[in-house]
Amino acid sequence: MTPNGAPNMKIYKACLICSLIIGLALFVRAANSWEGGERPERVRAENWIRISDAAGIVVNHISSDKIAGVLYVKRDDKWIQVSIENPQGAVE
Repeated sequence: MTPNGAPNMKIYKACLICSLIIGLALFVRAANSWEGGERPERVRAENWIRISDAAGIVVNHISSDKIAGVLYVKRDDKWIQVSIENPQGAVE
């Protein structure tokens, strides 16, 4: 290996190690987000959008101009349902 190639190899190894660390951190974070996957009873996982440990949205209907769902808020270890609906054309 040439003397000029040695610094390039160190940079390459450093970038590779940093990429692995970042990838591992993202993987661990994604795994942890699923652990706190508590949601209201009878709510399917594919319809649940978790906002926090105490709130989330259940998407009921999606079309090209409208999204309807139900907001759930957790109080005293019970899920309370709040209905929401965005008006037509609100997001364009």
